[in-house]
Amino acid sequence: MASSFSHADSAGVARRLTWIAFVAALGIIESSCGDVYRPVAQIIPGTPPNPAAVHFMAAVSTNGTINTGSASRIDVSGDTSLGVLQTGLMPVHAALIPNASKMYIANFGDDTVTENAPSNPTVTSTISLPQGAQPVFVHSAEIQ
Repeated sequence: MASSFSHADSAGVARRLTWIAFVAALGIIESSCGDVYRPVAQIIPGTPPNPAAVHFMAAVSTNGTINTGSASRIDVSGDTSLGVLQTGLMPVHAALIPNASKMYIANFGDDTVTENAPSNPTVTSTISLPQGAQPVFVHSAEIQ
């Protein structure tokens, strides 16, 4: 009787050890799958446009939240500054109409749009928007 009891006891111990080994292996497999696969996107830039064809560009810069911002007109072909114009508070975006006779600048901080003729970079006019408009983008369908 003692031998059959010991044989049954050792079979139970073997089953328990097998079960513990199985759970441990399952835990190791589970922990190794914790990394999430994230595909990596490689940006392949195209040929950049030639800025000399544009002749000039405007760089909009803010001067903090309580001072007026500015826009600089820069001659691309000669790398020279053609003038600086004052904008409203916190300018965020500028747009030229297709014939480049007017430029519009969205001023986030004071709910206005600054209008300027790039041929005279220091003279501007202001278009007021409703309070709280906070423009972040401008675009014009104006042709002339």
